[in-house]
Amino acid sequence: MLEQASRLEQLVRLVGAQALPDRQRWILELAQLFKEGFLQQSALHAVDAHCVPAKQVALLRLFVELYEQGRNVIGEGVPLARIRQSLDVRRLVQLKETIPNDRAPEILDLLESLKTSLRGLLPAERKPAERKQ
Repeated sequence: MLEQASRLEQLVRLVGAQALPDRQRWILELAQLFKEGFLQQSALHAVDAHCVPAKQVALLRLFVELYEQGRNVIGEGVPLARIRQSLDVRRLVQLKETIPNDRAPEILDLLESLKTSLRGLLPAERKPAERKQ
């Protein structure tokens, strides 16, 4: 994703972001979100200064699966603008600082909530059938 985003950023400098299809703009947006919400770390922040592996894995999984779910929803014809409206980007960027190491499972709960929200954007005839257990 980051490599694709780098190539797309060069294209954006030439033609502007609005010239790109939603699928490519989603790559750019998620790459930026990933950089800010996962790769950047604040050594001066009490919670973000140290991150246990379980929290790192949960954050990574959140961003990867959010990217994939968004890509799938866009592929089904949902405009990027609707996806943006359903996401609280500020909250996603701040997860690493707001969720302590001992509460990493909350990140996965949020991921499931986000996936449900994105699936809710699909037209009724395209929503995956609910599994009965």
